[in-house]
Amino acid sequence: MNQYKLAIYAPHPVQYHVPIYREVQKINEIKSVVLYADTLGVKAIYQPEFKVAIRWDVPLLDGYDYLFFRNFSKNKMGGFLSRINPGLFLHILTKRYDSVLIQGYHTINSWLILVASKLSNTKIIFRGEAIPKKKRKGWRSNISTKLAKKFLKSCDVVMYSCSGNLEYWQKLDVPERKFFFIPCAVDNDYFQNNYQKLIPLEEGIRKDLGIASDDFVILFSARFTKRKRPLDLIEAVTKVSSQKVVVLFVGNGPEIEAMKKIASERKIRAIFTGFVNQKDISKYYTVADMFAVISSYDASPKALNEALNFSLPVLCSDGVGTAKDLVKEGVNGSVVPYGDINSMANFIKFLSCNEKVVKEMGENSKKIVKDWTPKKDALGVLDALNYIFK
Repeated sequence: MNQYKLAIYAPHPVQYHVPIYREVQKINEIKSVVLYADTLGVKAIYQPEFKVAIRWDVPLLDGYDYLFFRNFSKNKMGGFLSRINPGLFLHILTKRYDSVLIQGYHTINSWLILVASKLSNTKIIFRGEAIPKKKRKGWRSNISTKLAKKFLKSCDVVMYSCSGNLEYWQKLDVPERKFFFIPCAVDNDYFQNNYQKLIPLEEGIRKDLGIASDDFVILFSARFTKRKRPLDLIEAVTKVSSQKVVVLFVGNGPEIEAMKKIASERKIRAIFTGFVNQKDISKYYTVADMFAVISSYDASPKALNEALNFSLPVLCSDGVGTAKDLVKEGVNGSVVPYGDINSMANFIKFLSCNEKVVKEMGENSKKIVKDWTPKKDALGVLDALNYIFK
């Protein structure tokens, strides 16, 4: 085979996935096309959590081939019926691709594409980023597990994004021979180039935000939901008892009013930026001294990868799937049990009093994230194809 004919199924354009598609397109051995089930992300759509209509401000359709299919779903924001594209089923059935890469199994589309692939003898590569949940029980969980096992059993390759993701697939009885690595990644070059441009402007950005040059800034960039546990960070900072500690909350979500109320009551220095799009997010990483991602469950938060590119030490919870891979204890941060306020406070206090350690850990963060790139993802896809058609 001179060139693999690959279809990549994607529910909609995602700013973190687009660099992977571009890298796959560059590989001579692969002729790829991304099949989109919706225009979400390209066209503005109102997000209740952020209270704004969001349209990503970076190019999402440049540098690779793609097709859009009509989505007949009435609710496009989430759920099993959020992607209903009969045209995709017929496309896979008739176009005779060598392989299709399916991303996720939580919508009816994924199952229809699975069936179409089987009927057309198209090899199936699966990619997902789930990790084990500490508390999973009940009949719904049991049904979900059985369906997931059935889906994965039908796939020729199952790709994993981190050690937490690999553990999850192993629990679902996927054979070791099917595993290929597609690392959780962001466009490192993009963020590191932004960082270099913004370093000379750091003092001015801090001044605009009301942050002094000797303040210790903790960045929390996420959707403000209970799962992300932003209130834990406020509680931890309360225990630090230092007026030099500033928490920079970038984002929005249902917890924001509670966050503002408690931060005010505890007299915590907290800055709330609201939703920040891709072109502006880099300036907030630039002024930070450390990054916090302390979710109870977070399979692969790309904000963690972004933070490492800005040479930031990290406070991370054990509910984060990439924690074991991207955060090394005492090297570039600390991994604590989610909800452990005292451990969080101790680490924040330690870093806020040790400028040298902050710098050393930040340098290590940049080294650790170096090989977690979209190019490595694309090469992982090629490895999977070579395995299937060997």
